Parts: sequence; C-alpha cells; structure tokens
Amino acid sequence: MYKILPILLFAYAFAITTEDIYDNSYALIIGISEYDALNPNQSYLNLNYGASDAEAIQNLLISQFNFPAKNTILLINEEATKHNIVQSFSDIIKKAKRNDRVLIYFAMQGMTMDMPDGGELGYLIPVDGEIDDLYMTSIAMSELKNIALMSKAKHILYLADACYGGIASFSSRGLTKSTPKYIEKITKEKSRQIITAGRRGEQVIEKSEWGHSAFSLNLIRGLMDGRADLNDDGYITANELGMYIKEKVVIDSEFHQTPQSGRLTSDIGEFIFIKNYNDEDNHFHTLEQMTADKKLDLLKESLVKVKEEKQKSYDFLIDNIDSVMQSSNYESMLSELSKEQLITLFSLSNKQKKNLSTNSKDKKLLNEKGGFYDNSFAVIIGINDYTNSKPLKYAVNDAIAIKKLLINKFGFQNENIKLLLDKEATYYSIRHELYSVSKLAETNDRILIYFSGHGQTVTAVESDMQIGYLIPVNGDINEPTLTGIPMDDIFRICQSESKHMLFLMDACYSGLMADNSKGVNILENNDVEYIHSLANVSARQIITAGSAEQEVWEADELQHGVFTLNILNALNNWEADNYYEDGYITATELGEYLKIAVFDESGGRQTPQAERFKRSKLGEFIFSRNP
Repeated sequence: MYKILPILLFAYAFAITTEDIYDNSYALIIGISEYDALNPNQSYLNLNYGASDAEAIQNLLISQFNFPAKNTILLINEEATKHNIVQSFSDIIKKAKRNDRVLIYFAMQGMTMDMPDGGELGYLIPVDGEIDDLYMTSIAMSELKNIALMSKAKHILYLADACYGGIASFSSRGLTKSTPKYIEKITKEKSRQIITAGRRGEQVIEKSEWGHSAFSLNLIRGLMDGRADLNDDGYITANELGMYIKEKVVIDSEFHQTPQSGRLTSDIGEFIFIKNYNDEDNHFHTLEQMTADKKLDLLKESLVKVKEEKQKSYDFLIDNIDSVMQSSNYESMLSELSKEQLITLFSLSNKQKKNLSTNSKDKKLLNEKGGFYDNSFAVIIGINDYTNSKPLKYAVNDAIAIKKLLINKFGFQNENIKLLLDKEATYYSIRHELYSVSKLAETNDRILIYFSGHGQTVTAVESDMQIGYLIPVNGDINEPTLTGIPMDDIFRICQSESKHMLFLMDACYSGLMADNSKGVNILENNDVEYIHSLANVSARQIITAGSAEQEVWEADELQHGVFTLNILNALNNWEADNYYEDGYITATELGEYLKIAVFDESGGRQTPQAERFKRSKLGEFIFSRNP
C-alpha cells in the first residue's frame, strides 16, 4: 500500500480511468504446468507454476484492471492445445474493435531453432506440441506479429513467460514523456508490444519460495502494487512495465535471466494499465473525513515508505555496482534514483575503489623496499562439499591457507580478498566475483585468482581441441559443458586494467588455459635492475596443478593438495627465491619451483605448468617480502 497512496491521490484528482482510453478489454491467458497431461512421455517439459501463474494473472486483470470476466479466456494444462490456442486467438481477433485492447499471456515452454540459411525462429510449445516436429505442432513466434497485424484492436500486448522467449520483437522505439501531448498520443495511436521472459540461451526460473516464475512474480508485483508506475503518474505503460520487470527479474534471477521488451510494428502508442480503485472507495471516504493535518501526515508517511523502497534499490546498487553496470538494463535501475543519489552513487563507487586500494600503511616505506603496486586484490575459491560431484578433503583448507599467506606475508588487505568456500562457490558467484574484482583493479594494481576444486577436460568431437572447465559447487564433473565454467571464459571475465594478473589453479585437468610460456629469461639476466623492468610491464600468467592428462593429488598426511602445499612452502618459507635471493619471487620463479617440487612430492604423478595467456606482455607478477 505504501506506493499506492500517492498514485491513488494523483488518479483521484485527475480522474484518469480505463474507460477514457478503451471501449473494451480482452485477454487470452495460457498456462501449462502438466505437459504430460496428454502424453506421459512429455513429463520432462513440465513446469511448476505455469498453470497457477496464468490463473493469478487472470484474477489480477479481472479484479483490478477492468477486464470483464466474459472477455477473458483461460487455457491451462490439457486445455492448451494448439487447436484451442489458435481458435481462441481467432475469437479475440474477431471481437476486438478499433478502440479496444487485447492482452495475450503465455506461461509455457518455448524453443528457438536456427534456420538453415541464417536467422532464428522461436516456437511456443502447446500441451500437445512435439519437440521433433515444432513446425507442425507448435506456434511460431513470428505468428504473434501476423496475428497482431490482423487485429483491429488499438493496443495489443504480449506477455511471454516462456523459455528462450526473447526473440520476437524487432524495435523498442517509442515516444518519451517529454513529447508534446504525450498522453494523448500514446492513448490514441496504435501499439503492438511484447515483453518476454528472457533472451535466447536463458531459461525461465521458478522458485518454490516465490510460488511463481521470476517473470510472473514481478509482473504481478509491478501491476498489483503499482511498483511499475515508475514516475508515479497513476498509470502504467507497457514500456514502464517492461523496464520494471527487466530490472527486478535480473536481480531475482541473479543475472541468469534478462527479460526483453519491444514493439512488433512501428506504431508508437502504449498499452496502458490503470488500476480499478472501486475497492478503495472506503479508503477515500475515510480520507475525506480526515483533517488536513491527518491527510498530510498520511501522505508524508506514504512518501517516506516510497523513499525507503528507493533506498533499497540504491543500497542494492551500491553493494553490486560492478555487476549492475555489467547488466544490460542498468539505465532503468538508475532511473529510480534521485539526482542526489546518483551523484553519491558514482562518487561512492570511486571512493570504494580508493578505499579498497589502501593496501599499505606506509606507501613510502613499501616504495623504498620495492612496492610495485598501489593495490592488491584476490579471489580465492575452495570447494570440498560438492553437491553433484565427489567431495574433496582439503580444498577448503588450501583456500584458507592461501588467504592467510597473502594477508600475513604480502600486504593483501582482508577487505580486498573475496573468499568463496563450498556452498558459496556457485556458478554465478564465481563469475560475479571475478568480474567484480576485475573492474575494481586499476592500472597499477595486481590481481591473484586461486581455485582449489574439481576441474575437467572435454575433447571436441570434430576438432580434437581440448576445453578445460572449472567445476563450481553445484556443478557436475560428468556434465562440465552444462554445469562448469570454461577456463577460457575465466580469462575473458577477468578482462581488467590491472597491471599484473596471476592464476593459481589447483584443479584436476586444469593445465590448458594458456598459450605459451615465453617471457624474460631471468637466468640470463644479471642486471640487478631487472626486477624493476619486469614490474613496469603488464603480465597475464597462470600456474596450474598439472597437465591435462594428470589429476591433482591430495593426501591425509599433507592436509593439503600437494600443489598448494608447495605454494605455501615456496612463498611462506621463501624457498622459490632461488635465483638471486633478492627478496622477490616472480611468477616464473614460482612456476619453476613448483614444477620440480610437486613432481618430486607426487612421485612423478603431477607436473605443474607455468604459462602466459595469449597476447600477454612480458612482465612478471611479483611477490616481495613485507618490510
């Protein structure tokens, strides 16, 4: 109710009603949960909330948005055959007149197929649809546009809560609020609009705690509570609804699903929702009986709650600024904030980066010793308790030990290190933290990425090319292509302005993420200033636990993986400073030390690899003794 009151006051004062815009309203609502209702072999297509989401949408439209019950058609489960859907489309097309609106809602499975000569075609799958014969048994999404062109209705809106549904629109242009006579134009001009649950390659997400899909949950919230009325003017346009749903679903799905909105034609009108406030008559009657002071107090209280809601959005942006800026809909997220909040947001973002970069209590002292970096960042991952793969014993111990080493010996600040252990190390969180730290680091910073867990190698059938994967806690080592993170992706995610990056991968089959190991041969360089020249040139380096054919070894007597144990020995005891004993250990020195030490420790079963990424320059990630 906190956002509804200002809307009520606005709408009450200006008396904008659905009847001012439309003569009639029609809706076709389709939801399928039980694909096995007609064919038991189709149970793998079942959804949890397709049917119940459809029923909730029908109830919302009838009870709060002036859709007459007689004008709504609901098809759920076994009713939602291709014949029934097409027939219902036809019935609505015939009934809707020039000043009417039509809403079509789908909660069902979808599929996208590539065309032989290029392009793609999406299908909505009815309850009697067959995956092997989509053309004959399903509804091509291109037909949505054809149906829209056939109708006389003034405004048509498609809401497609379907897997891979985000391909049907081709334009998102429309009028802006600043357009002269905006409301008159958008209500009189025709429109053919669509909002889909996601893009190709994204699946619709459902959760039991919601009791809905992410898309339908936020569709209901946006309309029922008026949250999608982004400018609080008393009505919700399809454009506003699309922006609201996109922002909220991206957040709720943890960036796995990005709704799309657009237009199917060049028409510039807007489908409009205005809430039926007849149920609020008692509220208005009570409001009229209040004194002026009480009315003002009530309005102030409501506005405070609106401000609190916006503050929540602001807090989310502050906490997730880098991921938000990565998101394709960050503009709509920022549009909810005040001018002052926007200024604070961006200044705080810079301030955060500066605060996070305070790794040295005394930079002058470090510079005297050879402090080559302004900042040091790390993402450290350790997984023992896999949910879909065999557990490991000491990966978590390894990760914790590496964190302590970096803090105690090499000046990394605790707040600059992100530690992901066991259930925290999901597919999403790993990618998210890698991306976040890459954006925090600046040109004179270094980043260290450490992973201890399962890895897997897949050989491509046609090319024999090997592809390595890191397995997150919820990944399946037997299905790396579906549940793992490709090692090449790790480096792409970590594109950064940082000067030096070092990847330490204590994972099975992890040794195939780089191209070559060419660099400065420090054995032949007797110049005492060599370390300074290396420090001023960028580098992207990796040391892996073994080659692609080897498995990482861990033993009870070590309480660590043999690879990580020797990293600790090399750096903690300074054993890798074996060339000049100058108080510096380069990544190359560390790699050479580990090749020998791990090979010996594992009885020849494991040979670490030290390499550079493609197009890496010839600098060196450097460990220097704390002063």
